[in-house]
Amino acid sequence: YVNSPCFNLSSFTKPLISLQYWAHTDQGDDGAILQFSTDGGVSWNILGNLTSGKDWFNENSISAFTPPSASTEFGWSDRTQQNWKTGKHSLS
Repeated sequence: YVNSPCFNLSSFTKPLISLQYWAHTDQGDDGAILQFSTDGGVSWNILGNLTSGKDWFNENSISAFTPPSASTEFGWSDRTQQNWKTGKHSLS
């Protein structure tokens, strides 16, 4: 996992996250998601879904996520990715 410091985005009008990624996982078994918290880490939310953002999540059935549920089985997972991709998603 990657953990970052807290950011106050309240002064931004259209906050956006952009990250480069290269997935090399057992597709459908392992993967990654991006989560955020607005209450200091008490609860966590997944940012986006399969149809949101640009080059955002690409897999809808990652079995390694726990607890598995319909709302948490999507993310980045790919064994055949050949180059870096840039994922972008709104933070509004």
